[in-house]
Amino acid sequence: MSSDRVVAQGRMESNGHTFRTSSLTVETAWKDTNPDQPFTPTPLNHAHQEKSGILSTEPVNLEAKNDTASSTRQEENDAQEEPGSLCKFWVNTGRCPKGGACRYSHNIMEGIGPVRTGWVENRRSRRRQAGVDPSDPHMNDALRKSNRAAVFCRWLVDTFGKENLCAGNGVLDVAGGRGAVSFELYTVHGIRSTLVDPRPQKLSRSQHRIVEQLGALYKPQGQIQAEFFPELWQGEGNLGERLRGCSLVVGMHPDQATDSIVDFAMEFGKDFAVVPCCVFPRLFPGRRVRNENGALDPVKTHPQLVQHLKQKAGAESEFLGFEGMNQVVFKKTQQSVV
Repeated sequence: MSSDRVVAQGRMESNGHTFRTSSLTVETAWKDTNPDQPFTPTPLNHAHQEKSGILSTEPVNLEAKNDTASSTRQEENDAQEEPGSLCKFWVNTGRCPKGGACRYSHNIMEGIGPVRTGWVENRRSRRRQAGVDPSDPHMNDALRKSNRAAVFCRWLVDTFGKENLCAGNGVLDVAGGRGAVSFELYTVHGIRSTLVDPRPQKLSRSQHRIVEQLGALYKPQGQIQAEFFPELWQGEGNLGERLRGCSLVVGMHPDQATDSIVDFAMEFGKDFAVVPCCVFPRLFPGRRVRNENGALDPVKTHPQLVQHLKQKAGAESEFLGFEGMNQVVFKKTQQSVV
């Protein structure tokens, strides 16, 4: 097997060529059948490139053009560099879904490994620079992104108090992906939670080791495999009651679910804490933020998104001590009880 084998569920868009995935399950992973071997994608052959219209003879420009990285990062697909630069899809997989319509370079590259390594490091550097806020007190001592669940959960306990977080049905972890926040809350702090995400929870190797160490003491936390919309939390029956019975609703980089978390909290008078990341201005053109002159501006940048959420819910914000988008917007109505 030369790649992962996956099963996707979803629906076909009206344009006839876009499949919107609601869940993705890996049946067989390439790394399991090829242990200790690095995976290198095979670029499409020359004939297929010409037939698909994705072969380009544009010169490759590996020099980063980073001056506008902070603003362009907010677009849905995480904007790339200027035309003529390497296509991010091409350099990673040897394929591009835009084909000949792509304005970035699809040059055939011999020895693509070093090129890919340099491109990835350059992009990481630009992202780190774009994510730095001059007012962030942690800008010089922030922990790596891999620590963000631990930092966030420690902050939750310090801010809201363990007793409050354990009340009712526990914490509601929306769009939590693989469940890092829920896992940290339970294994480190002993706080129950429910993960809401259409993707199944998947433990990392380090988390599996923790589970083995805990043995019978470990109790898997619940998950609701669904997208977080009003139709979900307003429903009757056990599911709706389970959601509405939470002590706090949180989201660590919940992407499209960001506003839904705040809407849910406002509708049912819940405390919340959300760390927004991507803005998706094209998906949410109705978002507005009041500027210093009192006028309403469309939300297009991360700082505007933070202000939009604060103004919407009468909330406050703080910076957390990890790299990247680390500003938490929260509303606290209960006194902390540790």
